[in-house]
Amino acid sequence: RGLAQQPVDGFEEPPKSSPVARRPVKFENIAVAWDADDRARGRLPEAPLLLYGSSILRLWQDAAEHWHPLPTINRAFGGSRTWEAVLHLDRVLQYRPRVIIFYCGSNDVNYHAQVRGWEEDAVAEILGNITLVIRAAAAVEAQLIVCSLIKAPQKRMHPAMV
Repeated sequence: RGLAQQPVDGFEEPPKSSPVARRPVKFENIAVAWDADDRARGRLPEAPLLLYGSSILRLWQDAAEHWHPLPTINRAFGGSRTWEAVLHLDRVLQYRPRVIIFYCGSNDVNYHAQVRGWEEDAVAEILGNITLVIRAAAAVEAQLIVCSLIKAPQKRMHPAMV
């Protein structure tokens, strides 16, 4: 089992059937790009601040300046949905981050609106996946900052999911 599926003190055992398995994946090979970036960096920082999630964080080009002196690694990927973030958790947690800033879920809203799913199911799925991220962060003793979804213009038609 990956880190997201490991039991952590104070948390119940993760459900055996994760919503992650039931959704299409667009970013199966994102780790190849991360590996190339890691090689280009040379020595990776110890206990970095990790930006992880979707494009809101990926596009934060000067994040390292804002978080100095904490070494910062940005592994957010544009268009990602929470189930894809869960799928890549084991890879990004290899950095052994001290702090994780996580923003993800707004693309899930777009997906669920497109497939016309129940808003309650969409919210439950997003929260379930975020719970897996919380458990995984706890397993590596990282501080986790979960950023709430923003009410972007394209989400106005789905206020119950934001």
